[in-house]
Amino acid sequence: AKSFQDPSEALSSAETEIYYLPEFFYWDGFTPTSVGCTYGGTLYFDSNDDGTKYNFQLNRCEFTSNFKMTGLGLYDTENDRFTLAVKTTGRWKCDLVYDRKGEEINVVGKCNGKSINRDLNDLDIEQHRVPNLKEVK
Repeated sequence: AKSFQDPSEALSSAETEIYYLPEFFYWDGFTPTSVGCTYGGTLYFDSNDDGTKYNFQLNRCEFTSNFKMTGLGLYDTENDRFTLAVKTTGRWKCDLVYDRKGEEINVVGKCNGKSINRDLNDLDIEQHRVPNLKEVK
């Protein structure tokens, strides 16, 4: 298991984990789907009518051990923008918004009582290229 220095890294990793879940990677882009997360909890996803936005619901979803996320996410395929608005428990008790647009990430909110507002370059940009669900696999 990876060890992260702060929740921003864990959230970036969660974005990668979501994309590489077989149920998402091979998803048809429309059928509402619910899957288990690596260390417990669930992730649900569906899309808007024209398939340009993917909606995520996390319920105590844990891709990183001892970092449970509950909240909502959205991926806008037309603008390459991925957002997670989550409350977390475990290693960090947070209320955060992770917002990646292209190669820029902003994480804002509170963790363990301290305010966070971080701008980062996306070091995992290659992993954050969402699979083209319209391609035949």
